[in-house]
Amino acid sequence: MVLQNEIRILYLFPHNGDNNALLKGDLKVAALEADPEYEAVSYVWGSSDSLVDIEVSGNKVGVTKNLDSFLRRLRLADKTRALWIDQLCINQWDNKEKAQQVRQMRQIYSKCQACLLWMGDIKEEIPLTDAEEALVILKYMAAVFEAGGKDEGITPPPSLESNASFEGPFKALESLGIDSNPWWGRVWTVQEAVLPPDQSILWGPLEMPWQTMIHATRTWTGAMPAVLLERFSSAGISTMATLMAMAVWLNIARWRIDSPAYLVNRWRFREATDPRDKIYAIMGLCPTGTLPTVENCDYDIPAVDVFCNLTFDLMVSDESLLPLIMDPRLEAEKATPGIPRWALDAAHISDRNTDWFHLYAWPEYKAHGGRHIDIGKMLKRQGQSHYTLELEGVFVDTIETVGEVWLNPPPPGTDQDTAQRERIRSWERIAQEHIKRVTPDTPETYPGGLSFHDAFGRLMLGDIWRNDEQRVEARADDEDMETVYKFLETGGRYWTHRTVWGMMSNQRFFVTKTGLMGIGHMDTQPGEEVWAFHGGNFPFTVRRREGGGENEYDFGGRCYVQGIMYGEAFERGEETKTVTIY
Repeated sequence: MVLQNEIRILYLFPHNGDNNALLKGDLKVAALEADPEYEAVSYVWGSSDSLVDIEVSGNKVGVTKNLDSFLRRLRLADKTRALWIDQLCINQWDNKEKAQQVRQMRQIYSKCQACLLWMGDIKEEIPLTDAEEALVILKYMAAVFEAGGKDEGITPPPSLESNASFEGPFKALESLGIDSNPWWGRVWTVQEAVLPPDQSILWGPLEMPWQTMIHATRTWTGAMPAVLLERFSSAGISTMATLMAMAVWLNIARWRIDSPAYLVNRWRFREATDPRDKIYAIMGLCPTGTLPTVENCDYDIPAVDVFCNLTFDLMVSDESLLPLIMDPRLEAEKATPGIPRWALDAAHISDRNTDWFHLYAWPEYKAHGGRHIDIGKMLKRQGQSHYTLELEGVFVDTIETVGEVWLNPPPPGTDQDTAQRERIRSWERIAQEHIKRVTPDTPETYPGGLSFHDAFGRLMLGDIWRNDEQRVEARADDEDMETVYKFLETGGRYWTHRTVWGMMSNQRFFVTKTGLMGIGHMDTQPGEEVWAFHGGNFPFTVRRREGGGENEYDFGGRCYVQGIMYGEAFERGEETKTVTIY
């Protein structure tokens, strides 16, 4: 076993003119503090069902076919090459060694001379010339950025001359993108592409600096030359958009722009064979001590423990309940067995995920009224893999009436605009009828003083105005609210349309006993309670635990309630209580 701060390095022997010869090399232990010279790699393991034998330190070792292909691509003709490759340099059957080496990933990838990003062999149906021209297009985009965003004096490649000449290279770009190339879908490749001082893309026999890809994204997100707009618009701009988006996200990770909670949320869609690696694989991007409970990368504890500890660490790091709004509850068929409803289940991502929209609004609201979480008594362990949260807050009201869920995407054959308008109108009728029952003398007045008309319009927007990227710009004004009603009356697209869509997608409308209107998780039911908790910018719904004690609840989810988003619930004089959340 290697010691702390040590790694194994594979010295891959040259092929001496016969690249079909058996791959051979030696493994040697080196201390990281001695700054050994080596290149790290980033690749997808591929299937382990059919292994290929290579020779390592005189012994036969089975590796996956993708690694065999990669090693043949890397093997030099007449010189030994020093490489760090997880499949060979870590004892994958020793959990203690694996945890130790994973904890050192930040150093391993930061100290390497360069990282080689293996996109795999070029697909058989893609001619090499088309693949070469695809990289030429990316280099052209990079050159435009490097010239200050102007394409004067930079000759576009011949493949951009017509739709016909662009067809082959475009298919090659498609095969390189996230929908066709598994490298973009694996969580381990995030830190491998971010931490090293230098990276190169290897794609079959081709090679391109990773920096070229990053510079190409700057043209994509800036002023694109007309010839590129024309070609991509004709061929299908979404294909290129996803490729560029993934590269942009990796650059965001490189500059450590995301907080730990946003980092986890951004990359949780990527896959890992071991669900615990969905978290361990990005620990190298978090400063040591940021997530102290999970950064030990313990492979001897169940995934449910990892995810509960992660949620707690993220709340401590952010000093808030932010992780509880990140759609933590997955569909039953995807959920980690035994996980509490409040814990962020990072094993998968929901089919109805809408968390980015609501994450953007988190800083805007202050339902907690300035009251912070008590970290010392927040997490309780009730036996093996059984955790609860202890939260302080005030009871707001009980949900009495709910509307139908607004599903996104809608059922096949549904006219989306019409369906939206009909669903919103049905919610409006539900609220009007309820408020007439509870306040028959003032049916047009919403609790807190707004008219019902104003309160419902503001509810549809979350009472905020967003820009084209759905980021919050300001509180909604009367003009914004009236645009909602224009949409309801005539259909069509207004600047508030996408905000309404984001507020309602896969959410359920509800009305509380006293007439408060809200939007909550899609499985919100009558009888659930709305609470404003310390550290919660949003309020939350909870449901009394069947057979539980007086203050024991099952977690519901984040909600928006018109009239209590800025601390109003704490101004009513309600008693603050501590409740146990399962």
